[in-house]
Amino acid sequence: MADWKIALVVLFGLLLITLGLFTEMGLNIGGFGKEISDALGKIFPLDFMETPEEGNITVSGTFYLKEIDLKTLPLEEVKVGYEPAFQDTDIFLSETKLTTGSQTQIELKGYEGTFLLNGSRITIVGDAEETEVNGIRFETVKKLIPVNLGSVIFKNVFVKKLYMNRLEMEDVSGEIYVQDKVTLRMEKEPLKLECFSGSLNLTESQFQIDGTAKRVFVSGEDFTATVS
Repeated sequence: MADWKIALVVLFGLLLITLGLFTEMGLNIGGFGKEISDALGKIFPLDFMETPEEGNITVSGTFYLKEIDLKTLPLEEVKVGYEPAFQDTDIFLSETKLTTGSQTQIELKGYEGTFLLNGSRITIVGDAEETEVNGIRFETVKKLIPVNLGSVIFKNVFVKKLYMNRLEMEDVSGEIYVQDKVTLRMEKEPLKLECFSGSLNLTESQFQIDGTAKRVFVSGEDFTATVS
C-alpha cells in the first residue's frame, strides 16, 4: 500500500477515535459532526463495522413518520389505544360495533390483515386469534375473530415482534442508531431495513423502532449510507 494510503487510514482511525471520545464525554458537535458523517458516508459505505456472527446489526431510533404500510404480514401482538370521543368512524369486532366511553385499548394476538398508518390514523382490517378490550377478553365461537378498525385516530400503537424482509419508510425525520456506534440524522429522507426483526412503538407525534436488521440503507439529498 502506498504511503499516502497508509496515512489516510491512520488519519481516518484517529478521526473515529476523536468522535467517539466526544460522544463518551457527552459533547454535542452539532452540524459539524453531521457534515463529517455525511462526508464519510460519501467515501466509506460503513461496511467495516463489526456485526454479530449471524450477520444482524442492532437498529433503534426515534423519528417522525407520516405513513407506513406493513402489508398483510402476520403480527404476533398489536395494541391500539384511542379516545372514543374523537372518532369519526365505527369500530367492529366480529361484526359487532364496539362502543366504549373512555380511553380504550384494543389488544390483538395472532393478527393477520391490513396494517396501514397514515398521519394520526391507523387502519387495521383482518382477523385475530385473540382480542382484548381494556383488559377484557372478547371471545366468539369462531376460531378467528374478524377485526375492523377503519381509519381510527390513535393515541398509541405497539407492534411486538415484527418480522419483515424489507421495511421501507419514506420522509423519515429524526435519528437512527446503528450498533450503538453510528448515529444517522435524517431530514425527510427514505430509510430501508432489510430482514428487520423487532418492535414498533407509535404515539401521536413520534415513531420508535428497536430491533435488528441485516442491512440499513439511507439516502439523503447529497449522500447515501449503507450499513451491513
